Formats: sequence, structure tokens, C-alpha cells
Amino acid sequence: MSILELLIISMIIVISFSLFILSILSYRRSKSIKMLLISIVFFVFFIKVIIYNISLYFTDINIFESITNMWIFDLVVLLLLYIASMKR
Repeated sequence: MSILELLIISMIIVISFSLFILSILSYRRSKSIKMLLISIVFFVFFIKVIIYNISLYFTDINIFESITNMWIFDLVVLLLLYIASMKR
């Protein structure tokens, strides 16, 4: 794995976790279901990146052995974003 790949993965981890924390703080202030759903989306994305990062280093834990498993996480993120955007 190159330095650039490590840098990008690290940035994604930090940004997704930061967005999760900010959305949780926003939810606590507004009590909006939409913000709660968006928080869940950021958390699911954060977990996906963490699992992917761990699977790069430990081949025994390769949960993303098939690309389909990664797509399932992406599908969950997209569906939750859609639901959050349609929520009033």
C-alpha cells in the first residue's frame, strides 16, 4: 500500500468521524429525525472504512473479500441518505 493510499484512507476516516460527531451534536440541538438518520449514515460509512482498513492489514479478517459486501455497505448508506432527504 502506498503512502498516498494511506493518506487518503486516513483522511476519509477523520472526515467521516468528524461529520458523524457534528451531525450528532446537531441532532442533540434540533431533535430532528432527519439529523439522526444523517448521523447514522455517517456512522455506517465510518464503520465501513474502518473495516476496510483493518482488512487491508489482516487478511484473516477480510470481510470485503468480494466486492459485493462493500457494495452492500454503500447501498445502505445511499438508502439512508435517501430516507433522510425525503423525511420532513
